[in-house]
Amino acid sequence: LQSFRRTITWDDLGSRFGEYVRNHEFDADQSTCILICDVLRSHLRKGRLLDGEVVDIAELSEDVLEQYVTRQNNLDSKGITELVCECLSVHHPGSEGDLADTAVELMIEMLIGGNKAVQKAVCLYINKNDAKGRFIGHLDKRLKIAETHIRERKEETKIHYVKVSDEMSVKMEDMMETFELMQLLCEGHAHDLQEMLRHQPNCQRSVNLIQDGID
Repeated sequence: LQSFRRTITWDDLGSRFGEYVRNHEFDADQSTCILICDVLRSHLRKGRLLDGEVVDIAELSEDVLEQYVTRQNNLDSKGITELVCECLSVHHPGSEGDLADTAVELMIEMLIGGNKAVQKAVCLYINKNDAKGRFIGHLDKRLKIAETHIRERKEETKIHYVKVSDEMSVKMEDMMETFELMQLLCEGHAHDLQEMLRHQPNCQRSVNLIQDGID
């Protein structure tokens, strides 16, 4: 019998990864979905490697930066932006290393540089698929949790300096991720998305995330 061997491309993997997460994001054991998000994020981060280290995109040459943006756009074209929005819509924030936390880290990497395609996909998701405001609600909860962490840290140090505990370090890292995500969603004068984050006309309840972030 003649043996047929099919070459699996990254495009194939991206599509299969997305399909798997979409079909299993409600499983009690989400470890494989979390691993997939980590793999996709690592794939993007490899596009920012310089001399073996992940660097800011400002340090990349024009050609390497273009290749990095192509990686972001490729994942978006496979529906990964929409998938991440779905994950955040149905999972609550607050647990380090869970699917929602990993999905936020992936979205941040997809948005680095103010990626227009990803911003547009997020805006479209909010406008067309988030009638109940669950995605917006997730971001709002993250901002409120970040505010709580800031108040906790201020309370710890109101009399004298206290070394940051491991637990507080994790909380502060989550807080920084939240603010970085909000910044990247608005980066590059993304007017439509900025307006959508201020007011969601097609959602049951509108939340001004821009003002919440400033407050």
